[in-house]
Amino acid sequence: MTTHHTPEEKAQQAARNVFAMLQHLGFAPGAPAPFLITKRCEDRVFFRVSGGWDDLRRWLNAHSGNGPQYDFEKWSAGLKKHGLPNDPAILSWRQRRWRGMQLCLLKSGTWEGDFDRFNPNFGLGPVLLHGLEVLKNWFTKKKTDPFKVAASLRDEIEGIDV
Repeated sequence: MTTHHTPEEKAQQAARNVFAMLQHLGFAPGAPAPFLITKRCEDRVFFRVSGGWDDLRRWLNAHSGNGPQYDFEKWSAGLKKHGLPNDPAILSWRQRRWRGMQLCLLKSGTWEGDFDRFNPNFGLGPVLLHGLEVLKNWFTKKKTDPFKVAASLRDEIEGIDV
């Protein structure tokens, strides 16, 4: 039986996914409300970091690289597909895992966070699966389901709270 969620429920879950993963990986800005949501969508969240955009950028740079010891890698291939109409993405990082989070820094200092169920940077299989998902979403006018992402995260990462 399939559960149908409202767009608002999906937007709330998309935000929970991004913030839970950041906190799970150790990014914890020191403020009562570390993430200030500026816009929520069904499959992504736009937010500011209470300590300033540079805190997250520095943290991502410290956790980025090409080896298995790194959680993220810089990624620029999809910058044009991210951001807002008057606020383009200028930098991007993609998580180094099968189902990975992507974080984009927008020109205004706002961050965009979303998950791909299949990370195209993870090899040929995920590239093909990601392409099929993008095509399916384009034809059906749907987005990546944040509840399926959350279920995958719970299955794959012990102790994550999504």
